[in-house]
Amino acid sequence: MRSKAPQPVAPTRELLTLFDTLHRDLFGVPAAITPGKDAVLLVRLWRSHGEQLTCDLMRDFFATTDRFIQQAGYTVPLFISQVGKLIAHRFAHRLPTAVPPRLTSVVQAAQALSDELDQEASDGPGRPTSAVECLDASGGGHESIREGRQEDDAGSAADVPRGQFWLLDGRDRRRG
Repeated sequence: MRSKAPQPVAPTRELLTLFDTLHRDLFGVPAAITPGKDAVLLVRLWRSHGEQLTCDLMRDFFATTDRFIQQAGYTVPLFISQVGKLIAHRFAHRLPTAVPPRLTSVVQAAQALSDELDQEASDGPGRPTSAVECLDASGGGHESIREGRQEDDAGSAADVPRGQFWLLDGRDRRRG
């Protein structure tokens, strides 16, 4: 029978102490820690992400300007639930910045709408007020981007079942 290799001893006390210290630094009062439950959550994160990243994410958690976190309170379970968001923010520079080709026309239409609405705010009415109108104004042709109706370039329309979208090429786009 093979025995498991011993795992390193988790720095449970140090993780809880860091969380409490960061909480005290921000609020001046101790964190509401449930030692058994919160320790297990932090140790799981430490095992999966390592000590350095776990501690860095804790610091990011207390330094964030995210309104959800600020309003929900600074607890270990909330910290664990927000790790994905904190990691995405920390490593945002690694995310692709190019727009996939199939979304280029949608992004252009949204930008055109934004530009037109900004212009309308300064010039007054008479400008396109929707992404569809911006597509029409640009001569791009369209199907409705809105849920519920499909319109082709000839102006004919058909109902689209709820939860489906028609996006520029007339193909069905369901919500993820």
